[in-house]
Amino acid sequence: MKSKSLQRKNEKDILLRMAQSLQNGIKAQQKGMTDVGPYAKQYNILRERIVNILGKDSETFTPELSENLVKYGWSGNSATRVRYFDEITVAINQMVSFLEMNVRDSLRILTNLEDFVYNNLRKSMIEKPTEEKDVCDIIDVMLTCRGYVFKREKILIPYSSKSFKPDFTFDDLSACLEVKLCKTGEKEKELVDEINADIPAYTTKFENVTFLVYDLGVIRDIESFRKDIEMNNPRIKVIIVKH
Repeated sequence: MKSKSLQRKNEKDILLRMAQSLQNGIKAQQKGMTDVGPYAKQYNILRERIVNILGKDSETFTPELSENLVKYGWSGNSATRVRYFDEITVAINQMVSFLEMNVRDSLRILTNLEDFVYNNLRKSMIEKPTEEKDVCDIIDVMLTCRGYVFKREKILIPYSSKSFKPDFTFDDLSACLEVKLCKTGEKEKELVDEINADIPAYTTKFENVTFLVYDLGVIRDIESFRKDIEMNNPRIKVIIVKH
């Protein structure tokens, strides 16, 4: 069963595709020679759905088209028809831009979060960690001070015959962050199996899954370690921080 955050992400993607389809439809028409009434009707229906899903703040970026435009999209002289065409084209383009920004905003925030942790975790680690909890404690403080909204070890994900609990979850981003500590060569091999076991469970609930591996000088080929895991999993990202 999909989580509410993942469902919301999928709904936003669908809204964007619908708006882009409407945009492509109007682009294919000839200015002043097309009845834009049906397009205006589709726009207003889609706008209502956007407001229901994304909230009333979205009304500012998706203004409702007038009833006259819906009813009389082919009426009037040529100048009026051109004006109608321009009005709906501007509205649809604005709707698409708003949805593109809304969909991509989560990825931008998540990328900034990942960069923040990657660039500052080692500097914040005063002593060499002995267990994963040590790393999580530092990340917890970092995220809190930065103002990120998250839950720590609060989400339990049943999968197959086991239950999985990611270290950090970000509902608004449909993302989770799982922390691993690599202390020995043997642990490096085990981590690959652990991560591969986590992936199918976490992706049932989250759109984006990030694994942060804090390495105590064990992993020699970082690119190989990271790439092999990410290669067949476009929703997965692996970050390796060296102590």
